[in-house]
Amino acid sequence: MERFQEKEVTNCTAQATMICLLDLELFTNFRLNSNDEFLSQEGGNDICLGLHRHFATLDETVFHGTKEPDMKEKRVMRRMALRWPILCPAGIAVIIFYCVFTFTSLALFPRPYSPVNNWLSDLGNSSFSPNGAVFFNIGCVLTGLALFAFYAGFHSWYTREYWRRCLLIATQAVGFCSALALVMIGVFSEDYPAQHSFWSQVFFVLNLAVLLLANTSLITHPDFIKPVGYYGYAVAAINLTLVLISTTPLIEWLTVSTALAYAGLLVYNTFKLT
Repeated sequence: MERFQEKEVTNCTAQATMICLLDLELFTNFRLNSNDEFLSQEGGNDICLGLHRHFATLDETVFHGTKEPDMKEKRVMRRMALRWPILCPAGIAVIIFYCVFTFTSLALFPRPYSPVNNWLSDLGNSSFSPNGAVFFNIGCVLTGLALFAFYAGFHSWYTREYWRRCLLIATQAVGFCSALALVMIGVFSEDYPAQHSFWSQVFFVLNLAVLLLANTSLITHPDFIKPVGYYGYAVAAINLTLVLISTTPLIEWLTVSTALAYAGLLVYNTFKLT
């Protein structure tokens, strides 16, 4: 009996050694990048997942025997599966809030409306749209509040590189200010011409700064999708045109719509990051 148990332990040890050697062979494909992050030459994420599964299997089957996860473990696994970076739901909320309330206000606009002739803020003017103005203004406030969470979510892109972290923190600080400016645009609609004009100019200047800072800090990130960065610079160019030549409503429409699309692309890229 003792010989049988000793033989069984020896077989388990041999099996564990073989699995560990296999994992070690996979692990040697890794290289350490400049950010002290592990990257693989081919499919790093797949190899990391493979390593995790190998050692999990080794732990459960070789040493402890196969077992089902208990209820507590299942709850933890379920929470991990549903956990998104805050940037993702906040970015989706930004897009939904602005589009739903803007198009609701547009549907209630009593006269012909055209992006060529009408500014976006005309939708929030109670003299032009007595019934629909409130929706546009509420939409600006809710979108601005969602932007606070959206910019806070940029911490998901932090790395150990000092310069990148500083740029991302600057992006967040300027982003918070632009979010506040958008809230104030909703509070001071076109019914308050001086205040509304001031906060509108502040918002678009800060939005331009955010686009430049965000793209500059992320464009060289190993997990950032480069075409998203190129698109972001194109959006910044449109925004710059609006800041310099703010006489055409169509440019304002292009600036806002392309910026919302950029937010959506950041949501997608951040989701892939995790």
